[in-house]
Amino acid sequence: MRKNSNDLRIPFGLQEGRLVRPDEVRSGLACNCICPECKSPLQARHRSNPNHRSYFAHHRAVDCSGAYETAVHSMAIQIIFDSGFVTIPEKKIQIRSHLSDDMEDLVEDLVFPDRSVVFKHCVYETRVSEEESSRRWRPDLTATLKNDTTLYIEVVVTHESEIEKTWDLDNLMEIDLSRLPRSIVDDPEQFEIQVLELAPRKWFRCSLYDDLPIVQKKRDALKARHERQQQRRIEEQARTDREQARKTEARLLHASSIKALHAVMQNAGYVGRMNYLSNLSEAGIAFAKKRLVGECEGDQSLPAAVTRSVWCDWLFNGHPIAWQGFIFDNFIYKKAPGKLLFADSIADAVVREFGLVSWAEELLSHSNTKRFQPPFIWFLDDSENHWIRKPEVVVGLYLESLSRPPLRYLKTRIQGRQYEIRFGSTEQKRVFEEKARRAEKARRFAAEEQAKIDAARRERDQLLKEQASLKNWLPEHERLERNIKRLSEMWHRAHRSAYLCGYCHCPFHDHADICPECGVGELRRVQLSRDYVASFGHRLQTMPRIRVKKDYRDE
Repeated sequence: MRKNSNDLRIPFGLQEGRLVRPDEVRSGLACNCICPECKSPLQARHRSNPNHRSYFAHHRAVDCSGAYETAVHSMAIQIIFDSGFVTIPEKKIQIRSHLSDDMEDLVEDLVFPDRSVVFKHCVYETRVSEEESSRRWRPDLTATLKNDTTLYIEVVVTHESEIEKTWDLDNLMEIDLSRLPRSIVDDPEQFEIQVLELAPRKWFRCSLYDDLPIVQKKRDALKARHERQQQRRIEEQARTDREQARKTEARLLHASSIKALHAVMQNAGYVGRMNYLSNLSEAGIAFAKKRLVGECEGDQSLPAAVTRSVWCDWLFNGHPIAWQGFIFDNFIYKKAPGKLLFADSIADAVVREFGLVSWAEELLSHSNTKRFQPPFIWFLDDSENHWIRKPEVVVGLYLESLSRPPLRYLKTRIQGRQYEIRFGSTEQKRVFEEKARRAEKARRFAAEEQAKIDAARRERDQLLKEQASLKNWLPEHERLERNIKRLSEMWHRAHRSAYLCGYCHCPFHDHADICPECGVGELRRVQLSRDYVASFGHRLQTMPRIRVKKDYRDE
């Protein structure tokens, strides 16, 4: 079986206990070098061509499959040992603060970039003491740094570090040369840079930075921040508890009002409230029926304008028909179109006239004071706040319902706040719609008449155009002969298609939007064949003739 070329060409040889390159020793067996793997004699083969590499080869064929890897591995160790320094990899330290099980830990990363360290002492493959490891390992290099910390170095060419070693040894780093190309291995300068600085390297375990002041400072700062967060959490919880206690106390104080609100929130409670208001507002309902009878349509007993269903229509001490009738009669009915209505001022008038249900007024007194903002009663929950509205909001909802079809008494200026009267009554609405209908009918009639005038004008212009073009025409028989002759010439010139005018039947070889001959007809494409050209005269005689009121050719 053929061996790998890397096994046959060894980059380094062992001479008197040191690895050397082939260019550093004499050629052939005179190099006095042995294989780093099998210890058999080597021959130094120097390059005879600048493009070739010098290398070592076994003097006799031997079964030595790992010579290349061993040579690279051993030379890397020798370079580190001789240099007395190496670049250690980046180290990321995770700093964690734990205060209690009910609070999430704070975690931050502190990154120390790769850097070069100088050895105070370094030895080859020394055994790790029993105190440092439960097993006796032999790292590739054991170095002592200036701060007396021990650094273990492993160089990988083919075999990764044993997993047990990575568990047991602290401050163990690995330099990976497994992907290093042969061209770099053969370059002394580049190979040294890769080994000492650039080749991939990583930590398995590292405590070099654990006791540094910057790390301890980071731990202290993280713990202090964590404690501040915990203190804020405690304070916020205390505020929440105080607020909850305050809210509970307020709800107990207003328990009857809240109970009444909950009753209205239920369908039975709402119906009961409406029945009560109906009995309370008999006079107001009767007045609305009598006063606004002109707004009723068909068999209605009440106009649609005072039977609108709006949110929180139970708020006032009057039935919705009564307070809606009050608004419609006093602010809208038979009023001049264009008048502006303001929901807040109308709401004030309704409150003066009817008042609010006492428990709702009590709850609203604890709401935010700005008008038209959603009520926020601090001791009520969201669902409870949803079921109560300010008087101006309820009135705004009613006015908005009057602006939508089919009523359309009002025109919205600012939704829920400001409106403009469009019609003061259904009679005004009917008059307006009748005027609009007549105006639209007149507009359509004018448009139709104008369309007829425009069509007649276009027809006249077309006729004048046709008549003007006919003045200079040849007599019909000469024109037919000309068309036949022109098509025959196009056929003999190898044209296999033509464009034929739909009005004067004149053929052209180029396309145009309007016939250049008559200026009237549009051109259509026809395919030419021998039979078509031969029968073109008969085709022309069967085509529609041009009809004019006067034969201008006789003038």
